[in-house]
Amino acid sequence: MYGNNAPERVLLGAEKIIDAMIPDGNYLTFHHALYMIELHRARRKIGTGKGDEAMLHLRKAREHASAFDEIRGEYAFTAPLFDHIRHNTEDRCITGTTSCLEDFRALLDFPAYAPIKSHKDFNQLIR
Repeated sequence: MYGNNAPERVLLGAEKIIDAMIPDGNYLTFHHALYMIELHRARRKIGTGKGDEAMLHLRKAREHASAFDEIRGEYAFTAPLFDHIRHNTEDRCITGTTSCLEDFRALLDFPAYAPIKSHKDFNQLIR
């Protein structure tokens, strides 16, 4: 979404745009974008040996993945910019068969996450 080496300023900019559009925090489908932002941040922290900070971002990613998966049926944004937009999850174009949370758990098996598998809180991520 933002490239493997997206600078923090790009991730922060994307996050700020989402927060500006959705000031009430009812992110709905924007949870997926926030999930991706936190994954990028976690990977960067893993790469610099900052396991505790990586875990913080992975916890946030997991929360956004779970929130995205909880959207079922018809839903409506409540933020002023999108307050008349209604969607139905049945109308989504889905190309896979797994949930966002399942994808998140599968990612944690990749070698890039090996440096934090020994972290005391790692098993909480895969529950």
